[in-house]
Amino acid sequence: MGVVYKRKDSPCWWLAYSAGGQRIRESSGTASKLLAREILIRKESEVLLSGGSRVFLKKSVEVFVSDYLEWIKVNRREHTLRSYTTILKTFVNFLKDYPNIKNLSDITSKLLENYKQYRLAQAKTCTLKNHVIVLKAFFCKAVEWDCLSENPAKNLKSVEIIDSKPIKVLTEEEYTGFMTTCKSEFKEFYPMFYTFIHTGLRKSELLSLEWKDVDFERGLIYIRNKENFRPKGINKKTGKAKERIIPIHDNLKRVLTNLPKNNPVLFGPYSKHMPRRVLIRIAKRANITGLTRLHELRHSYATFLLKKGVDIYKIKELLGHSDIRDTMKYAHLPTVHMKEDVKVLENLDNA
Repeated sequence: MGVVYKRKDSPCWWLAYSAGGQRIRESSGTASKLLAREILIRKESEVLLSGGSRVFLKKSVEVFVSDYLEWIKVNRREHTLRSYTTILKTFVNFLKDYPNIKNLSDITSKLLENYKQYRLAQAKTCTLKNHVIVLKAFFCKAVEWDCLSENPAKNLKSVEIIDSKPIKVLTEEEYTGFMTTCKSEFKEFYPMFYTFIHTGLRKSELLSLEWKDVDFERGLIYIRNKENFRPKGINKKTGKAKERIIPIHDNLKRVLTNLPKNNPVLFGPYSKHMPRRVLIRIAKRANITGLTRLHELRHSYATFLLKKGVDIYKIKELLGHSDIRDTMKYAHLPTVHMKEDVKVLENLDNA
């Protein structure tokens, strides 16, 4: 008897049923429980009609990579497609040293461990972690599409990240220095960086922001699905891209109102690396060490809100996180918030 069930790491319902003497667990590919049950019934019917044995498609690695990337192109953001394409291309190149590996079914968990060692000799541990995530998802989809009986990457362990750059969060004094330097020496970019820090938007969200996404009357910014932009994450209830609304304060409204309306987008268009290059130049002029990534402005936004007493769950919604643990990481909860709470223990010495 098969069942449908939910997993914390997936917006879709999962299926569990028996076939060929083994228990199959796979994603239904839908956030609708009713539809998932119908898919389960169809799967169990196929098993019965085939005499209890499940038939798996035989596909070469390169053909399945192509099929999978087409699926990513339709169902995920452009940034995800670029990342997955690069990682899977690296994996296919690695397999050239194993001429006997032709099909997906030839890949073993031991081979994937060899790939980890191969990448670890070339890249940082944070890069290898991304490769493990992609391979797990890649082979999980192969199981779901009846190309494999089980996921060879199911037990593939990630690695401890030991060589990533520490996250830089601006202090209030550094924020003042950054914005002062930006306004005086990089005036063209002042509205963009001011919006970055005061909304916590991701780079892709900010640079795709159009005038129709800003409601000046209500003081709101809408992050929503558009023709050339897909928000990060999936709404678990609808299964669609995760849209959200961000309130803006009066100072930010004034900054945005004064922008020229020559283009549909508020900022740019800029080349891919231009904003980061300008960020580094501003930080250098303002004598701020360690500020080298645009995403660190998002970290600063979350930390400023937390320091001012904004509830962590409200910050989670503003940032567009699906998991509160992601918000705690961005906001450095233990060092910023809890540090004040444990001060109550000082009273023990006065007792």
